[in-house]
Amino acid sequence: MKALFVDKQSGVILWSAGLAAGFRELGWETRTFALNRGPLLWRLQHKLGLEAALDRQAAALRREIELWRPQAVIIFYPLQISIRLVQAARETTAKSLIIGMVGDRFGDRQAAAAALFDRLFHADSGFLDLAEEYGFPANGVFLPHAADVNLFRPGPWPRIPRLVFVANVTAQRQAIVDELTCPIDLYGRHWRPGAAPQRVHAGRIPLERAAGLYARHQAALNIRHEHNIVRGLNQRSFEALACGTPVLNDDPGDVALCFEPGREILVWKSPDELDDLCQRVLTDEAYARRIGEAGRARVLAQHTYVHRARQILADLDLVGA
Repeated sequence: MKALFVDKQSGVILWSAGLAAGFRELGWETRTFALNRGPLLWRLQHKLGLEAALDRQAAALRREIELWRPQAVIIFYPLQISIRLVQAARETTAKSLIIGMVGDRFGDRQAAAAALFDRLFHADSGFLDLAEEYGFPANGVFLPHAADVNLFRPGPWPRIPRLVFVANVTAQRQAIVDELTCPIDLYGRHWRPGAAPQRVHAGRIPLERAAGLYARHQAALNIRHEHNIVRGLNQRSFEALACGTPVLNDDPGDVALCFEPGREILVWKSPDELDDLCQRVLTDEAYARRIGEAGRARVLAQHTYVHRARQILADLDLVGA
């Protein structure tokens, strides 16, 4: 059995690469069709949404499907890309299942694109409510993010008694960080330091380095991206916990669907609560280790990419295919 994964060629969040590895572990062949591949001029035209570049990409996707004949075409962030690409996949074959992995918030204008999919897997349970509100077809399923446990795992080093937050800055994230007094390392572009114990490390970092940062720090901070999230957890929660690192997570709603708050993950609802949790995990190593180990055990039991691949195949009635 064969699955074609359609995504950008590179990025900090390698969702498609992790899921493709999960499919391969279950015996599937996989290929990746990179939306931003090709000469620099093509990539620039595609980024600008120029019709010629989109037509070229659509034609290339059709050829890939026709020649390789996958049983499943899995498109990542399908409601954010041009509908022409989804139409190309839909029109090329009547035999392939067209599947979308939805990780970002969308609007009512994406209803036509949503109707082209056999199944949309939503990483945020709140997206299902939005889909119903916008009149999308009833083809959505909640499927949370996961962790690559071969990359994200505990290290042999002593823990640095600081929090770490690897993320793009947003107004809400910066405002919360500005109120904290605990020591924290901020990784990402455009952060500004808040209180004195905070350190900013500007620029994007590769995924391998993020894994090392989680494994070296005493705890990891997580604050939702207010423009993309309704109730969902991003990959940061799963990946840091896979390193045995306790996560101090805000409470978007899906936390309790994936972890046991207070035992496997630490949940806060205000900057004051967050500061209190910071002080405890940084001063009580046994407590921090206990939360991190319980969270890692849950990830290994339920939240790896092999688990997600199995869930997708079970939903599509392809288990054992």
